Amino acid sequence: KYGPGLTTLFWFPAHDPELPSQVLRDLAPRPVVAGAEAGRLLIEFLTRDVTTILPFLVSLQSVALYEGSRLLGTASSTESARNERTGQVTITAEIEARTTSQVKLFVLKEALPIPPWLRQHPDTPIALKKMNRAKITLAVRLDPEPTHQHDSVFHVYFPTEEPSGTGFAVHADFHVKPDRTRLMPGAYNDWLLAKIANICATIFLDKLLARYRAGKVYEALAPSESHLAQGKFLALLGEALKRRRRGFVATAAGLVSR
Repeated sequence: KYGPGLTTLFWFPAHDPELPSQVLRDLAPRPVVAGAEAGRLLIEFLTRDVTTILPFLVSLQSVALYEGSRLLGTASSTESARNERTGQVTITAEIEARTTSQVKLFVLKEALPIPPWLRQHPDTPIALKKMNRAKITLAVRLDPEPTHQHDSVFHVYFPTEEPSGTGFAVHADFHVKPDRTRLMPGAYNDWLLAKIANICATIFLDKLLARYRAGKVYEALAPSESHLAQGKFLALLGEALKRRRRGFVATAAGLVSR
Protein backbone atom coordinates (compact mmCIF):
# COMPACT_ATOMS: atom_id res chain seq x y z
CA LYS A 1 0.00 0.00 0.00
CA TYR A 2 2.77 2.44 0.95
CA GLY A 3 5.42 1.28 -1.50
CA PRO A 4 7.66 -1.77 -2.07
CA GLY A 5 10.69 -0.11 -0.45
CA LEU A 6 9.21 -0.18 3.06
CA THR A 7 10.44 -3.10 5.14
CA THR A 8 9.77 -2.43 8.83
CA LEU A 9 6.61 -2.12 10.90
CA PHE A 10 6.86 -0.53 14.35
CA TRP A 11 4.27 -1.59 16.92
CA PHE A 12 3.99 0.41 20.14
CA PRO A 13 1.81 -1.31 22.77
CA ALA A 14 -0.41 0.85 24.94
CA HIS A 15 0.63 -1.20 27.98
CA ASP A 16 3.80 -3.20 28.61
CA PRO A 17 3.55 -5.46 31.68
CA GLU A 18 7.28 -6.27 31.47
CA LEU A 19 8.36 -2.64 31.88
CA PRO A 20 9.22 -1.78 35.53
CA SER A 21 6.99 0.96 36.91
CA GLN A 22 9.98 3.08 38.00
CA VAL A 23 11.42 3.01 34.48
CA LEU A 24 8.01 3.96 33.09
CA ARG A 25 7.88 6.98 35.44
CA ASP A 26 11.41 8.02 34.44
CA LEU A 27 10.63 7.77 30.73
CA ALA A 28 7.32 9.63 31.15
CA PRO A 29 5.85 8.55 27.77
CA ARG A 30 2.92 10.42 26.26
CA PRO A 31 0.12 8.45 24.57
CA VAL A 32 -0.75 9.51 21.04
CA VAL A 33 -4.29 9.03 19.75
CA ALA A 34 -5.69 9.66 16.27
CA GLY A 35 -6.57 13.25 15.39
CA ALA A 36 -5.12 16.59 14.34
CA GLU A 37 -3.03 16.99 17.49
CA ALA A 38 -1.48 13.56 17.00
CA GLY A 39 -0.60 14.46 13.43
CA ARG A 40 1.10 17.65 14.60
CA LEU A 41 3.08 15.78 17.24
CA LEU A 42 4.20 13.12 14.78
CA ILE A 43 5.27 15.70 12.20
CA GLU A 44 7.25 17.50 14.90
CA PHE A 45 8.82 14.18 15.93
CA LEU A 46 9.72 13.45 12.31
CA THR A 47 11.32 16.82 11.58
CA ARG A 48 13.03 17.38 14.94
CA ASP A 49 13.83 13.99 16.48
CA VAL A 50 14.07 11.55 13.58
CA THR A 51 16.42 13.87 11.70
CA THR A 52 18.59 13.99 14.84
CA ILE A 53 19.07 10.22 15.14
CA LEU A 54 19.28 9.20 11.46
CA PRO A 55 23.06 9.87 11.21
CA PHE A 56 23.64 7.29 13.95
CA LEU A 57 21.48 4.49 12.52
CA VAL A 58 23.13 1.93 10.26
CA SER A 59 20.07 0.06 8.97
CA LEU A 60 17.60 2.94 8.59
CA GLN A 61 17.81 5.47 5.75
CA SER A 62 14.37 7.06 5.67
CA VAL A 63 11.16 7.39 7.67
CA ALA A 64 7.77 8.26 6.13
CA LEU A 65 4.62 9.50 7.86
CA TYR A 66 1.21 8.74 6.32
CA GLU A 67 -2.35 9.71 7.10
CA GLY A 68 -4.28 6.93 5.44
CA SER A 69 -2.69 6.71 2.00
CA ARG A 70 -1.62 10.38 1.95
CA LEU A 71 2.09 11.03 2.49
CA LEU A 72 2.50 13.75 5.12
CA GLY A 73 6.25 13.89 5.37
CA THR A 74 9.59 12.14 5.21
CA ALA A 75 12.99 12.28 6.89
CA SER A 76 15.86 10.75 4.96
CA SER A 77 19.61 10.25 5.16
CA THR A 78 21.87 10.29 2.11
CA GLU A 79 25.50 9.25 2.51
CA SER A 80 28.27 10.20 0.09
CA ALA A 81 29.69 6.68 0.38
CA ARG A 82 27.47 4.15 2.15
CA ASN A 83 29.25 1.47 4.15
CA GLU A 84 32.34 3.66 4.47
CA ARG A 85 33.71 4.62 7.89
CA THR A 86 33.87 8.31 7.01
CA GLY A 87 32.00 10.61 4.69
CA GLN A 88 29.39 13.31 4.26
CA VAL A 89 25.80 12.67 5.31
CA THR A 90 22.85 14.84 4.27
CA ILE A 91 19.72 14.74 6.44
CA THR A 92 16.59 16.09 4.73
CA ALA A 93 13.08 16.61 6.11
CA GLU A 94 10.12 17.17 3.77
CA ILE A 95 6.54 18.01 4.75
CA GLU A 96 3.83 17.96 2.09
CA ALA A 97 6.55 17.54 -0.59
CA ARG A 98 8.29 20.73 0.61
CA THR A 99 11.81 20.64 2.06
CA THR A 100 11.66 22.09 5.57
CA SER A 101 15.23 21.43 6.67
CA GLN A 102 18.49 20.05 5.37
CA VAL A 103 21.61 19.43 7.44
CA LYS A 104 24.98 18.28 6.16
CA LEU A 105 27.40 16.44 8.45
CA PHE A 106 30.82 14.90 8.22
CA VAL A 107 30.76 11.65 10.18
CA LEU A 108 33.19 8.99 11.31
CA LYS A 109 31.93 5.58 12.44
CA GLU A 110 33.84 3.00 14.45
CA ALA A 111 33.13 -0.24 16.30
CA LEU A 112 35.43 -0.83 19.26
CA PRO A 113 36.03 -4.32 20.69
CA ILE A 114 35.08 -4.34 24.39
CA PRO A 115 37.82 -6.09 26.38
CA PRO A 116 36.71 -9.17 28.36
CA TRP A 117 37.86 -7.69 31.67
CA LEU A 118 35.53 -4.73 31.16
CA ARG A 119 32.53 -6.90 30.29
CA GLN A 120 33.08 -8.73 33.58
CA HIS A 121 33.61 -5.56 35.62
CA PRO A 122 31.08 -5.25 38.48
CA ASP A 123 30.16 -1.71 37.33
CA THR A 124 29.24 -2.84 33.82
CA PRO A 125 25.46 -3.29 33.36
CA ILE A 126 24.07 -6.64 32.26
CA ALA A 127 23.06 -5.46 28.77
CA LEU A 128 26.59 -4.23 28.05
CA LYS A 129 28.16 -7.45 29.36
CA LYS A 130 26.51 -9.22 26.41
CA MET A 131 28.01 -6.83 23.83
CA ASN A 132 31.27 -7.57 22.02
CA ARG A 133 31.67 -4.16 20.40
CA ALA A 134 30.76 -0.58 21.24
CA LYS A 135 29.64 1.51 18.27
CA ILE A 136 30.55 5.18 18.04
CA THR A 137 29.80 7.97 15.58
CA LEU A 138 31.38 11.42 15.57
CA ALA A 139 29.47 14.08 13.64
CA VAL A 140 30.47 17.66 12.82
CA ARG A 141 28.12 20.11 11.08
CA LEU A 142 29.09 21.36 7.59
CA ASP A 143 28.16 24.79 6.19
CA PRO A 144 29.85 23.97 3.77
CA GLU A 145 33.00 23.70 5.93
CA PRO A 146 33.04 22.34 9.49
CA THR A 147 31.21 24.64 11.92
CA HIS A 148 31.19 24.77 15.70
CA GLN A 149 27.90 23.76 17.37
CA HIS A 150 27.98 25.19 20.89
CA ASP A 151 25.02 23.04 21.99
CA SER A 152 26.51 19.68 20.94
CA VAL A 153 25.72 16.84 23.34
CA PHE A 154 26.46 13.17 23.87
CA HIS A 155 24.02 10.90 22.04
CA VAL A 156 22.83 7.37 22.63
CA TYR A 157 20.86 7.59 19.40
CA PHE A 158 18.56 10.23 20.90
CA PRO A 159 20.45 13.16 22.44
CA THR A 160 21.14 13.21 26.16
CA GLU A 161 21.15 16.42 28.18
CA GLU A 162 24.90 16.13 28.74
CA PRO A 163 27.05 18.52 26.65
CA SER A 164 30.02 17.03 24.85
CA GLY A 165 31.96 20.19 25.71
CA THR A 166 33.12 20.45 22.09
CA GLY A 167 31.67 21.74 18.83
CA PHE A 168 30.66 18.32 17.49
CA ALA A 169 28.25 15.55 18.47
CA VAL A 170 29.46 12.31 20.05
CA HIS A 171 27.27 9.22 19.71
CA ALA A 172 28.19 5.91 21.35
CA ASP A 173 26.79 2.90 23.18
CA PHE A 174 27.13 4.71 26.50
CA HIS A 175 25.67 3.48 29.77
CA VAL A 176 23.01 6.07 30.60
CA LYS A 177 20.37 6.72 33.23
CA PRO A 178 16.99 5.02 32.61
CA ASP A 179 15.59 8.34 31.36
CA ARG A 180 18.58 8.60 28.98
CA THR A 181 19.42 12.15 30.06
CA ARG A 182 22.89 11.62 31.58
CA LEU A 183 25.89 9.33 31.28
CA MET A 184 26.37 7.03 34.26
CA PRO A 185 29.69 6.99 36.14
CA GLY A 186 31.65 3.77 35.93
CA ALA A 187 34.55 1.88 34.38
CA TYR A 188 32.77 1.20 31.08
CA ASN A 189 31.97 4.83 30.27
CA ASP A 190 35.46 5.91 31.41
CA TRP A 191 37.00 3.39 29.00
CA LEU A 192 34.69 4.42 26.16
CA LEU A 193 35.30 8.16 26.63
CA ALA A 194 39.06 7.60 26.59
CA LYS A 195 38.80 5.58 23.38
CA ILE A 196 36.64 8.25 21.74
CA ALA A 197 39.06 11.01 22.77
CA ASN A 198 41.92 9.09 21.16
CA ILE A 199 39.94 8.62 17.92
CA CYS A 200 39.04 12.34 17.89
CA ALA A 201 42.70 13.29 18.25
CA THR A 202 43.90 10.94 15.51
CA ILE A 203 41.64 9.46 12.83
CA PHE A 204 38.84 12.04 13.04
CA LEU A 205 41.22 14.99 13.02
CA ASP A 206 43.26 13.51 10.15
CA LYS A 207 40.17 12.93 8.00
CA LEU A 208 38.89 16.46 8.58
CA LEU A 209 42.26 18.10 7.88
CA ALA A 210 42.54 16.14 4.63
CA ARG A 211 39.21 17.53 3.38
CA TYR A 212 38.72 21.00 4.88
CA ARG A 213 40.63 24.14 5.80
CA ALA A 214 42.60 23.71 9.01
CA GLY A 215 41.22 26.87 10.62
CA LYS A 216 37.63 25.71 10.17
CA VAL A 217 38.46 22.27 11.54
CA TYR A 218 40.04 23.75 14.68
CA GLU A 219 37.06 26.04 15.22
CA ALA A 220 34.61 23.14 14.92
CA LEU A 221 36.50 20.87 17.30
CA ALA A 222 37.34 23.55 19.87
CA PRO A 223 35.86 23.44 23.40
CA SER A 224 32.59 25.28 23.89
CA GLU A 225 33.14 28.27 26.16
CA SER A 226 29.95 27.58 28.11
CA HIS A 227 31.19 24.08 28.99
CA LEU A 228 34.86 24.68 29.81
CA ALA A 229 34.23 23.56 33.38
CA GLN A 230 33.07 20.15 32.13
CA GLY A 231 36.34 18.36 32.57
CA LYS A 232 36.44 14.63 31.87
CA PHE A 233 36.06 14.34 28.10
CA LEU A 234 37.90 17.58 27.35
CA ALA A 235 40.77 16.51 29.63
CA LEU A 236 40.95 13.14 27.87
CA LEU A 237 40.92 14.85 24.47
CA GLY A 238 43.67 17.23 25.57
CA GLU A 239 45.86 14.34 26.74
CA ALA A 240 45.25 12.48 23.49
CA LEU A 241 46.34 15.52 21.46
CA LYS A 242 49.54 15.75 23.52
CA ARG A 243 50.35 12.13 22.65
CA ARG A 244 49.72 12.72 18.96
CA ARG A 245 52.89 12.41 16.87
CA ARG A 246 51.55 13.44 13.48
CA GLY A 247 51.54 17.18 12.76
CA PHE A 248 48.27 19.04 13.04
CA VAL A 249 49.13 22.70 13.67
CA ALA A 250 48.77 24.68 10.44
CA THR A 251 51.76 26.82 9.43
CA ALA A 252 53.04 28.34 6.20
CA ALA A 253 55.28 25.28 5.88
CA GLY A 254 52.40 22.85 6.38
CA LEU A 255 51.18 20.87 9.39
CA VAL A 256 53.61 20.53 12.29
CA SER A 257 53.40 18.97 15.76
CA ARG A 258 52.70 21.07 18.84
